[in-house]
Amino acid sequence: MSQTMPKVSLINSALDRKQIRENYRQNSIIQIENFFSEAYAERLYNFFYHQISNDKWCCVTYPNPNPNPDKTVYNVYKNRYLPNAQENIEQGKKTAREVFRSNSFAYIFDVTRDHDQEVCNCVECQLREYLASNTVLEFIYETTGEKVTQPLEIMVTRYTQSGFLAPHKDANKGGFAFVYSLTKGWRVEWGGNLHFLNQQDWALVERVIVPKYNSMTLFNLNNNQGKPHFVSEVSHAASTERISVTGWYQ
Repeated sequence: MSQTMPKVSLINSALDRKQIRENYRQNSIIQIENFFSEAYAERLYNFFYHQISNDKWCCVTYPNPNPNPDKTVYNVYKNRYLPNAQENIEQGKKTAREVFRSNSFAYIFDVTRDHDQEVCNCVECQLREYLASNTVLEFIYETTGEKVTQPLEIMVTRYTQSGFLAPHKDANKGGFAFVYSLTKGWRVEWGGNLHFLNQQDWALVERVIVPKYNSMTLFNLNNNQGKPHFVSEVSHAASTERISVTGWYQ
């Protein structure tokens, strides 16, 4: 699956960057449609939806049903989708749902397994490299007026039926967060939508972003103070998976 990354910019050259800047500065949240070139977006879609087998994904749930007593350890529960892991996966999901019902932080979603980017040249690793490139860093600066130097973390996430991410702020995660959506034909009633909450009153929803194919959502994290948001639970009516690339820049 190794392919060579093109040397040209992969960001859609037809974007109205002036309008994008204006929209961001009015809201500090922006969803940029048709972000990558059509050819590159389709390449990413085919890779993540059709070329990766299920055993290349891991189910991550929080909190861990078997927590480490060391309080410095982040007790996430991660299980690769292998035949002998199903019981552990279901145990993790059950714990996360119980904790969420008690109004505490919890989540259920999938991530791609770790790659050795020193030797791997797959489409995912190339994308990670590109998101750390000067081209993307300069685009963020041009859009927001604030410089970022590097991504703190990038991950590919997959939300299937019953997946969710409870309200949180992403404090101390850098200056900006992003979500690049690869999902085609998502319907708002399926859940899996990104909700932004009022900074002082988390009971108030200020904006909802519905996953849209080849769209990039960028939002300000208030100088590491964070911005409250959550991903609503995916309905059992959803006929596809919600796959996106998400991360944080400092």
